[in-house]
Amino acid sequence: MPGRFGAFVEALSELDACKWTTATYFLYLLDPTTHIFVKPEIFKTASKSYAINFGYTQRPEWDCYQRILNFVRFVAGQLAKRENLKPHDLIDVQSFIWCSLQ
Repeated sequence: MPGRFGAFVEALSELDACKWTTATYFLYLLDPTTHIFVKPEIFKTASKSYAINFGYTQRPEWDCYQRILNFVRFVAGQLAKRENLKPHDLIDVQSFIWCSLQ
């Protein structure tokens, strides 16, 4: 997957459409239980609020995406421990993170 992601980012660059949300949206559509689409402002804020360094870069990078996914999976695990907060998929977790930053 890292190679395919990198190639997709290159193709998006050639189209002047290289943005995190675009680069990760199709992964989310492929499997929303294991992937998210990255909204940069949410994760920049989360990085500061939760004191986690995602190594965020303007250009989408696989390693950064993996660090973001690890954080999202951690939050998902914490939510799953609570009867009324079990996430259906990772967009539920992303939404929780977004709401927690408000």
